[in-house]
Amino acid sequence: MMLGSAAFICTRFGVRFLYISLMSTSVYSILFVLFLYNKKKITLFETVVHIILQLIFVLDIIDSLYLASKYKNITIEKEGLHYERKETLGWQIYKIH
Repeated sequence: MMLGSAAFICTRFGVRFLYISLMSTSVYSILFVLFLYNKKKITLFETVVHIILQLIFVLDIIDSLYLASKYKNITIEKEGLHYERKETLGWQIYKIH
């Protein structure tokens, strides 16, 4: 009986820990999705779908890879600075002009 309650506590703690780590890594993808929506690159429906996918294990990685491949050469402009995102050998490089 004691082993069952310990496994229950560990499982609940483990699931919470995994979702906390999922959220800490998915926040960048969610912000990128919101950036794409603000720049009118994707629709509201696509935004909602991408955010939901970012909250599900395994699908978050697949969605992140999809977004990275589709929007890998996007240009970001902020407060007079011009950022250009390039991907080289798996590294994301930002040029400031």
